[in-house]
Amino acid sequence: MKIELLGGCTKDELESRIQRVAAAGKLSRFPGNVFEVIESCNNAFEFVDWLKEQGVPDEVQSIIETMLEDGTLEKLINIDKLNKLEEENIDKLNQLKEENIEKINQLKEEINNITYLSPITSDVTILQAFIDSLPNNANLKFPKNTYLINDVLVIKNKSNITIDLTDVIFQTNKHGYGILELYACENVTINGGTLIGANNFYPNTINTDGLTNEKELTKSFWGSVRNSKNGITAYNNGFLGSCGIGLLIHQGCKNITVNNLKAKYFNFSGISIGFRGDGDYSFGNNSNTAYNENITINNCNCCYNFSSGINILAVNDCVIKNNICSYNGHPDAQLSDKYLDPGYGITCAGTNQYAKNVIIENNTCNYNKRKGIDVHSGENIEIINNKCRGNYAYGIACVTNDKTNEPLKDYFIKNNLIIDCANSNHVNGNYGIIAQGDCIGVIEGNTIKETGKTGFNIYCVNGNKEINNNIIKKGGGINSIYAYCTQSSINNNNIESENDTVIKVGSPSNGTCESLIINNNKINLNEGKVLLYANGITRGICSNNICENNNKISFGENTSRITFNNNFNFSYNNNVTTSESIVVGNSFGILFSKVGENLNFIDFSKSLISRCEADTNGIKFYTRRALGDYSINIMPKSSNFNKVVKNYYIREAASNYFIIGLSSTANGVGESITTFEDISFFININKY
Repeated sequence: MKIELLGGCTKDELESRIQRVAAAGKLSRFPGNVFEVIESCNNAFEFVDWLKEQGVPDEVQSIIETMLEDGTLEKLINIDKLNKLEEENIDKLNQLKEENIEKINQLKEEINNITYLSPITSDVTILQAFIDSLPNNANLKFPKNTYLINDVLVIKNKSNITIDLTDVIFQTNKHGYGILELYACENVTINGGTLIGANNFYPNTINTDGLTNEKELTKSFWGSVRNSKNGITAYNNGFLGSCGIGLLIHQGCKNITVNNLKAKYFNFSGISIGFRGDGDYSFGNNSNTAYNENITINNCNCCYNFSSGINILAVNDCVIKNNICSYNGHPDAQLSDKYLDPGYGITCAGTNQYAKNVIIENNTCNYNKRKGIDVHSGENIEIINNKCRGNYAYGIACVTNDKTNEPLKDYFIKNNLIIDCANSNHVNGNYGIIAQGDCIGVIEGNTIKETGKTGFNIYCVNGNKEINNNIIKKGGGINSIYAYCTQSSINNNNIESENDTVIKVGSPSNGTCESLIINNNKINLNEGKVLLYANGITRGICSNNICENNNKISFGENTSRITFNNNFNFSYNNNVTTSESIVVGNSFGILFSKVGENLNFIDFSKSLISRCEADTNGIKFYTRRALGDYSINIMPKSSNFNKVVKNYYIREAASNYFIIGLSSTANGVGESITTFEDISFFININKY
């Protein structure tokens, strides 16, 4: 219903129209007619104003005012229902708005998930142009095909890209050339695919000294030139000395994930994070290289490459997990070769580009021609739960390089399995685990079997090294554990060895061993072999170790004090000369020596004496019970000794210890044990 007031109408006509409005108002109490009321007059106040503006006769105006005063008009118009209707409409509008926003977002997502299908061609020019035209927020799909390309494809400055290489093979026939590069990209995921290098390595040659001469490594720029004619010389459609890399991630890439990619037969690496040639690389002048961040390489297969499976540098926060990196190195390299280089499963290197916060976890690195896992530089490197079998020269190595001054800071080698590694003729030693550097190194929970038959199972030099809870079985032709460090902690290891010497400890070449702790180890080796050789130790403790057989402890030069407590089946008679005094004791007796003399041992395992140690005033003996009821007498052991010191006396006695003082003359003052060339005496302890 629509109300219109036409000019010139009679009073009867106007009253008739008002009655019709009133009738409509009564009907508006029913839901079916409320919209007619709204269409007629909107609300009571607007209707009154409208009538007044049209010059309604006074009689009509009086009627309407009466209706307003007594509430009749308000009931007719039904204001409450109009307000409720307004609220309902607002709710519907808001709901419609939300639905439209959701549809708009869904449409945006569909637009962003558009898959761009590359052309099927091996023409690098066409493929590169297609890649360059790719927008951000897109999917890139290469159709199933084998693409034989003659240059590298570069994805540069792209973000939010997914690259699907499932069932795709890219291959190059140019020596020293790669396949794919990510350059300054963010939020990129690569899934699947196979990248194949030229697979024609320069032959190994053997020098007259029996060492391998590998021409790829003869120039200092090796590792800093790629995809280039700037190599040594032309070779196999490419160039020697130029690095071919299957996938290179570099120049500040962020949030990159690579899944299920295969990369093999490249003369440098299958996958490389960072490239030292990005800067002015002269062993240190590349500090301005952009670091990569948050890179994950997962479940990839990087085998049969010349230098390494996966190469890592110039990255902060990196996870290398669940990959297979095996059989890397020159295919002609043999265990019998005197020099084995390169051939790494996974490697970290770089000077000012060294990797930071790297996790190398649950990878398989087998039968690489040099090392399973190699860290030449890095900070906070975790090597966890990896399997290394049959690697020729080393299982796992964290090694500084004096020539390149590559920094190595804090690493953790935990719960790895190393089997049948480091059994070659490599001239620089064979190591199951080698851990160097003036830093913290934790070697914990590893299992090492049949490894280092011509070298060492665990070899640690410099810094603070913790060697705990490892299992070592049948290996380590020189030593099972070698630790010449500033601080060494060797605890809770289980060692089964055929070595002549199981544990060898001493001071590093750049300082002294400030702390040595050897506790709770269980050792099984042939009877009569040397359990522990200590050299240059100024202070240490060897406690609660168990040896299956009667094994020896030996001391080299400059060893001044080690305390032995509660060890079992150790022998201390070794006929080893020393350059300084030694006084060590445990529950079995006292071991002491003077300059140039053999070690001597006194057994007090069944005596009142519990232990002893060197003292500035002589030798301090601790007792199992209070000494109040005992007398102590001292006498020379034998007159057969030409250098027997006969002037012993009780310098000090307390309830639970006494000190034997020493004097070179009958009436002389007490002197320190270090002033004597030989000491030999009896102690008689009698109850009153």
